[in-house]
Amino acid sequence: SGILSPPLTCDGFGLTEDLINIPEPLQPPEDIKSMDQIAILARTVSILADEMKIFQSAITNEIRELKFMIQTQAQQNAMMQETIMMLLMEKRSLGQI
Repeated sequence: SGILSPPLTCDGFGLTEDLINIPEPLQPPEDIKSMDQIAILARTVSILADEMKIFQSAITNEIRELKFMIQTQAQQNAMMQETIMMLLMEKRSLGQI
């Protein structure tokens, strides 16, 4: 899927400082009156936090896969370079270069 992640912070969700440092204190909207509504909001926030953790985990796995692919490619490149050098040395020894 090729997702590039933003710089991750110690809050565990990868949020940037801009999102963490909200300048004004958050006030509950006037229309929230019942405890039921507050409970629903709390549950919603909890679900969103869980989803953010899942997303963070997916990004971490994506990064791990990309690192593995890069390492594999680097190993293949090194082996190819070694083969080319051996072939060049062989050609030199045969006087073809």
